[in-house]
Amino acid sequence: MEDVLLAGYRVGIAFGSDACMNALGAHYYLGDFFEQDFAKAKELYQMAVDHGNLQSLINLGYIYEYGRTGKPDFQKAYECYSLAPSFEAAYKLGDMYAHGKAVERDMRRAHMLWERSLELSQGVVERAQPAVRIAQLLVDPECERWGIDPNPLRALKLFQDAEVGLRIDIADGQHYYKRRLREAIEGQEVARALLEEEDSDLDF
Repeated sequence: MEDVLLAGYRVGIAFGSDACMNALGAHYYLGDFFEQDFAKAKELYQMAVDHGNLQSLINLGYIYEYGRTGKPDFQKAYECYSLAPSFEAAYKLGDMYAHGKAVERDMRRAHMLWERSLELSQGVVERAQPAVRIAQLLVDPECERWGIDPNPLRALKLFQDAEVGLRIDIADGQHYYKRRLREAIEGQEVARALLEEEDSDLDF
């Protein structure tokens, strides 16, 4: 099966298919059908980028950000994400501002980029990533210090949306999202507790 799949991708690549370049690179990155090989993944992603594939540009950003073929290079990761106009690139840029990678930490800018990602997302699966990030920010005790108004009611809805999307991702084999799913579930409890506090305050 692997040999047939590899042969098919190679034919597509020989004809200049950037989709085949990106897909084969993803298989090497994940190590699902073929033995995991980040160097091959990087080479294929770069080849696809040279052929105009924007998803490969994001994938290449992951290679640089997480140092899959050497030391992390946040500047190159930032450049990759900046050049890819998609919901995924937007929330990854938001992450870089949230953690101060290649840029000065700026939670307001991170929030803006996560909101932009949410706007660009299509469907509950794509909404999951920006949704859980925004929701966590809206229930963070320090959010007002960053000029962001707390909003546990909206956070609860976003956490619920994220849970649905993440469960679909995990059912499709993306088990590395289990931790993020736990965050979405636990976040709902935090949001509900904050809403209960608000209700109790209204009783006085």
